[in-house]
Amino acid sequence: MQLRKLDIDDLLVLSLLLAGHGQRFIAAEMGLSQPAISQRIIKINGSFEFKVYTRITREGRLTPAGVLFATRAKESLKLLTDAAPYTFSLGRGKMLLDLVFKKLPGES
Repeated sequence: MQLRKLDIDDLLVLSLLLAGHGQRFIAAEMGLSQPAISQRIIKINGSFEFKVYTRITREGRLTPAGVLFATRAKESLKLLTDAAPYTFSLGRGKMLLDLVFKKLPGES
């Protein structure tokens, strides 16, 4: 496992995948290209001895291990924003974090 290769944007990608968003949507929200998101997912997968994300035909999804890790990634982002709220108070980072922590229908 090579966690030091991961950065905050990788945690954002995982959290947005966990929320059910597709790569195209994530790319648009992060101001990146869809291939850039694909490369991030390849990097994330390469950081572990297990697959975090898998492709089935054109669609991809988090593996069960990926769901667990993405859940922890989301919790980590929450801890970071709680520890330094002013760091994320303005700009695009704030919009992305609002998207990550938005309640989905059926969530409590």
